[in-house]
Amino acid sequence: PYDTPVEYEEVTLIRRKDVKWYSGVDEMLENENLSVLLPTWMPENFKIRDVSVVKNGIMTMLPALLRTVVSFVGAAVILIIWDWHFIPLLLLGAGIGALITVAFREPMKARHKRMQAAEDALYTEMGHRDEELNAIVEAYLYTPEGRMKIADEGIYSCCYSCAGLDFGNAAGHYVQTAAEILEYDRLFEVFFASPQRYTFYNNHELVLDGVSHLLFDLDNGTVWYGGDGGDFDGALRYEDKEHPFQPDESIAETIAEWEQART
Repeated sequence: PYDTPVEYEEVTLIRRKDVKWYSGVDEMLENENLSVLLPTWMPENFKIRDVSVVKNGIMTMLPALLRTVVSFVGAAVILIIWDWHFIPLLLLGAGIGALITVAFREPMKARHKRMQAAEDALYTEMGHRDEELNAIVEAYLYTPEGRMKIADEGIYSCCYSCAGLDFGNAAGHYVQTAAEILEYDRLFEVFFASPQRYTFYNNHELVLDGVSHLLFDLDNGTVWYGGDGGDFDGALRYEDKEHPFQPDESIAETIAEWEQART
């Protein structure tokens, strides 16, 4: 669905067939009848790289908060106008509310911490635990030219962390598939000294247990997993047609630096 990437002002842009294409920001503003206002104190060479509009806080939360405050204050004023004896009642209610807040604040905070700790224990994710990274004993890179061992701990730890976090963030878009490896461009493989267990926030039904061997396809996101035997028990394929898999640029840069250092 994509055309050839285009270089424009040191930024790589990808044209899509289903959207309008403009040669620059000025043409877009003119055709879409848009305006960009900058404060007068901005430097003359300031360039807009990204524009985002945060509307929830202004259009939703603030009016709701003001409405609540005005309602409470208005009700209190009306009661005081009717009868000043309501003042002690209002003060008493405020004092009771403050006491309840103080009394339950610490227990509620402790309860929240316990619940968070219990949830964190259930979902271990992939790629960021120290014991998991320390358990890596071997790592390899596969290319059409062959298999290369990565002995540099910093290189394989970085690649595994990025690949694991990418997989965990998109776990809800993965489906089980056959553990067969067909054509590939780049594969990254790691072996662990002890079996690992993975569970995921984005896919509660996905549990990988007893994993001693992982293989990542860095170009399409497929992940193979297996136990101590060396063979793969299964594979997970990325499936989301609306949001195609995007290779991790940081992994590509790390591998490129490592390959350059080797030569």
